Amino acid sequence: MAESERGRGIARRLTERALELARAAGATRVRLYSSSKLAGAVRLYESMGFSHQPMPGGAGYATADVYMELEL
Repeated sequence: MAESERGRGIARRLTERALELARAAGATRVRLYSSSKLAGAVRLYESMGFSHQPMPGGAGYATADVYMELEL
């Protein structure tokens, strides 16, 4: 995201919409992989209720070192 766009709530709105769509589709849990290098993203997920969980084996993402879940 361009520096000029940061702090405008765009990522939060996109994440909220994705969670709405997941609920509408009947999902009961959302899982995500991220990187600790993306500290702002990790803080956003934490603020939205995602909780850190142990990294599952065989995740398949070379740069992911953060795994989080949210119960819907």
